[in-house]
Amino acid sequence: MGTFDLVMTRTGERTDDVMRVLTVISAVLLPSVVIAGVMGLSFKAPLFDQPGNFVLIIAAMIALAAGILILARWRRWI
Repeated sequence: MGTFDLVMTRTGERTDDVMRVLTVISAVLLPSVVIAGVMGLSFKAPLFDQPGNFVLIIAAMIALAAGILILARWRRWI
């Protein structure tokens, strides 16, 4: 009985680790996916008139992802 409980506890811990990693990956990618979705809509906006704004949007996506990773590391989620 004790060995079975030990195996089940260890399996639960591994499942928790996997879910934590998947959650952090989702949290890192979600803001970029939303931004890309909004930028991909076919409507006319002044933001699209200047080609340099593309680099600005990519930089914002990278900054958001880096910020989320830094926060996750600081809070010891990863």
